Amino acid sequence: TLSATTSVTTVDSLTVTFNLTKANLDAVKADATLCTSTGNCFVRFPSTLIRDTSGNNVQAVVNTAIFRLTESPGLFINDVTPPVLQSFTLDLNASRFTLNFNEPVDPSVRKINQLVVQNALTRTTSYTLTASPAGGTTAPASQLILPILNDPDLIKLKADVALATSTANTFLVFPSTFITDTSKIAIVARTNGVDALKATAVTPDSTAPVLRSFALLDMNAETLQLSFDEPMKSDIASINFTRITLQSTLPGGVRVPLTSGSNVQVRTDRTLVEFKLAAADVASLKLQPTLATATTNTFVSLGSGAFQDVGGTASAATATALGAVSFTPDTTSPRLLNFTLNLQSNELALTFNDVMSRSSLDTAKIRLQSSRLGSDATNVFTLTSSTSNSSDGYIITVQLSLADQNAIKARAALATKLDDTFISVVVNAIRDVSQQSLASIATNEGVRAAGYTADTTSPTVTSFTFNIATGVLVFQMSETVNSALVKAAEFTLQNGEVNGTRSRKLSAGTINSTAPSTLFAVTLDTADLNFIKQFTDFAVDSTTTYLSFTADAIVDMAANKVTPFARTKALQASQHIVDKDPPALEFFDLDMNTGRLTARFTETVNVSAVNASGFVVLETAATSVTALSGAFRLTGGTVSTVNSNQVQINLTTADLNAIKADRGLARNATSSFLRLSATSVIDMSQQTIVGMTTGRVADVFKADS
Repeated sequence: TLSATTSVTTVDSLTVTFNLTKANLDAVKADATLCTSTGNCFVRFPSTLIRDTSGNNVQAVVNTAIFRLTESPGLFINDVTPPVLQSFTLDLNASRFTLNFNEPVDPSVRKINQLVVQNALTRTTSYTLTASPAGGTTAPASQLILPILNDPDLIKLKADVALATSTANTFLVFPSTFITDTSKIAIVARTNGVDALKATAVTPDSTAPVLRSFALLDMNAETLQLSFDEPMKSDIASINFTRITLQSTLPGGVRVPLTSGSNVQVRTDRTLVEFKLAAADVASLKLQPTLATATTNTFVSLGSGAFQDVGGTASAATATALGAVSFTPDTTSPRLLNFTLNLQSNELALTFNDVMSRSSLDTAKIRLQSSRLGSDATNVFTLTSSTSNSSDGYIITVQLSLADQNAIKARAALATKLDDTFISVVVNAIRDVSQQSLASIATNEGVRAAGYTADTTSPTVTSFTFNIATGVLVFQMSETVNSALVKAAEFTLQNGEVNGTRSRKLSAGTINSTAPSTLFAVTLDTADLNFIKQFTDFAVDSTTTYLSFTADAIVDMAANKVTPFARTKALQASQHIVDKDPPALEFFDLDMNTGRLTARFTETVNVSAVNASGFVVLETAATSVTALSGAFRLTGGTVSTVNSNQVQINLTTADLNAIKADRGLARNATSSFLRLSATSVIDMSQQTIVGMTTGRVADVFKADS
C-alpha cells in the first residue's frame, strides 16, 4: 500500500500519474514476488481513491482472486539501475559492519570474501574478509548488517594496528560481483585508489581480552607463551608482570608471582604473547622443586590488567588458573659466563647462565692457569680444598681455603693480574638445579677473568721457632711469602718482649729455601749464634727468646710488606729447641813464645767450666796420653773469662817448661797435637765435649824463639 505522501499529477486528465516515494519503491523492490514483471504486478484501490471532474468516485478495483489484464500495467519497465553503497559503519565491539545502499539489495547473493577493508583511499595495508557470517540481514533491504566472525576476520582486523582503528583508516572496496539488487543488477564497484568508501563511524573495541590458553612454558629458552581471544599489544609497558602468577596446582599450591620480563613478541595474529622470563623469576621457579617441572605442575593465573589488547583495553582476570598445554624442561648444559678472583677476600665468584646447585659443586675440578692455553705447567693450580656456602643461583662464590690461597700465591706468574688469571673446568664440576652438568672448558681454551682484585693485606709472622743447636729460625707465615727477598739483617733476637736486656741484630744469615712458601728458615751466621750462646739468660728457652723485625724483613708475593714487630713489643718464640749437641774442637793454636794455647770449638762453651787438666799436648796424633815422653797433661793455667767458641789458656811456667823439656814435643806444627778428655769442656747447654781418641794437629804453631 502506497504511503499517503505519494505525489500525484495535478493536471486533470484521463491519465493519472503516481510518483512513488523512495520508501514505497524500496518496499516494492524488497518483495521478490512483487512487480518484477507484468505477471506479478496488479493494482487494487477503493472508490475513494479519485473522482472525475464531476465529482463522481472512481469505480473501485476490489481485492478478489481474479486478476484482470486491465489491472496490470500496460507498460512495465524493470529496474536496470545498479545499486550503490552509500555509507557504512564498523562496530568492533559488536563485531559487525552496517552497509547502507541506495536501494534494497539481495543478501542471499552477497560474497563476503570480495569485501576488502583498507586503511586509505589508496591502501598501504588491507584485509579481505574470508568468513561467510551467519545471521545479520537476511531479507532484501537498503541497509545490510554483516556480523564478523571472531576468528579469523575480526582477529585479523584488530591485529593490524594501522587498519580499522578509526574512520581515518577504515575504507571499503569491492568488485561489482559483491552483491546485487533485487533485480539482479550488480552493485557499482568501489576501487582502490579511485573511490574507496570511507567509514562514517568506527566503534572501537572496549571488551576486555580473555586468556584462552597457557600455550607453553619453555625452561630451556626461559620463555612463556599465553594465547588470548583477540590481538594484544607487544610493547613491554603494556604488560604488568607482577599480575602474572605461576603456580603448581589449579587451586594454587606453590606460587611464584613474576617480577619482570623482556623480549616481548606477539605471534599468530597477535593473539599469542611470548616473553622471556626475568633471571630472578627463572631462579625462583627453578628453586621450587614442585613447580614448573612438567605440565602437571605448571599453571598460570592473571590478575586484572596484566595485559592490554591492541586498543588498550586491559585484560580480564582469570576465573581459574590454566594449565600449561606444552612444557619444555631445562635440558641445556649450563655455561660459565665469567668469573672474578678476589685475593683480598680470597673469593672466586663464578657467574653462570643458569641457576646452579651449590651442593653439586666439586672444586677439585676447577683449575686456575696463567694463560688461555694453560701451557705453563709451573703456573697452573687445581683447587684442592676450597668450598662454597652460596645459595643456589646464577652466581656461586667459592671461598678459597688457606691451602689453596697459598698454593696460588706460591706460583709467581699465576693470578697476579687480570692478564694471567684464567680458568678451565672439567665436566661435572657443577650442575644446575635441573641436574644438567656444566659444559666443560678445556685447558687450552681457558677463560680470562672478568675481574681481578689483588692481595693488599700485609703478611704476618704467626709464629717462629729457634733451634739453638743449629742456629735455625723457622718462620710460619699467614700467607705465602717471597722467601728469596727475606732480609735477615732486619731481624733482631732479644731476651724480652720489651727491648730485652740482651739482644742481637743479625748481621747476616742464610735463607734455607728461596721457593715461595708459608714456611721458611733462616740459619744464623756463626758469629751471631756464638754471640747469643755466650749468655745464660738469652735464648736458653722460649721465655728468653723473642724476635723483632722491620716491615722490610719479609714481603709476600704481591710485594706487601710484613706487619712488623717492634723491639718494644717483640714476638715470643712458640718453641725453643735446646742444644743437645756436644761441642767439638775445630781449631787450636799453640804459641811456645807466649805460652798460650788457643782452642776454638764448634759452638760457644762455658769458660768457667773449662778443666785445663783435660788438655793433653801430644807429639803425634796417636801418642798415648800416659806415655813417659811425647805427651804432657796440663796441670793448670789461666783461662779466658768470656764465654765464647774460642778459649785461651795461658800455660803455667812449670807446664810450659815441662813441654819444652821434652825434646820431641811441640818443636814444630807436626809435633804439636792436642787431645781433650770428656771433662775438659762444657757448652752453654751443659753438653760435655766428646772425649777425643786421637790428637788434633796444631792449625797454627809458633816455636820458641
